[in-house]
Amino acid sequence: GATVSLLWGGLAAGAAAAASARWNWWRPRAEGVPILMYHRVGTPPPGSRLKKLWVSPADFKRQLETVLSSGYETVFASRLAEPSSLPAKPAVVTFDDGTLDNYEAAFPILKELGVKATIFLVADWMGKRNGWEDPKDEPWQSTLTWEQVRVMQDSGAVDFGSHTMTL
Repeated sequence: GATVSLLWGGLAAGAAAAASARWNWWRPRAEGVPILMYHRVGTPPPGSRLKKLWVSPADFKRQLETVLSSGYETVFASRLAEPSSLPAKPAVVTFDDGTLDNYEAAFPILKELGVKATIFLVADWMGKRNGWEDPKDEPWQSTLTWEQVRVMQDSGAVDFGSHTMTL
């Protein structure tokens, strides 16, 4: 009797805790600057096993609109080094790896909405493909060229940092 009830009670509590861990409602709100980190904007290619690295252009735009409508002002990641230079409600948008979709899909949305973003590049792979991923898991993606980097930099919407040299 009591042992079975204790066992079922423990299982129920464990299941509730596991279900609760999936949702963030119970977490305290964190202080600081929100940072939205992306990899790729577009549709995952057929055979992709890394679909969670992708966000559709529509979802990307909707997420940025939510940031802006919540009163945030986007700033480049480099501004975090000088907290006194930050606006009252800053947010940072970043991309890892510098793949071509950052230019073709994300950049037009950033410009349209007036959102600033920082892209962290893998220098040795510029203008090539993302050779750091196994094509069995993720088809290779083209990376940005230095000319595309210049166009984005000159727009004032995007700045760049170093992800790594070779990854």
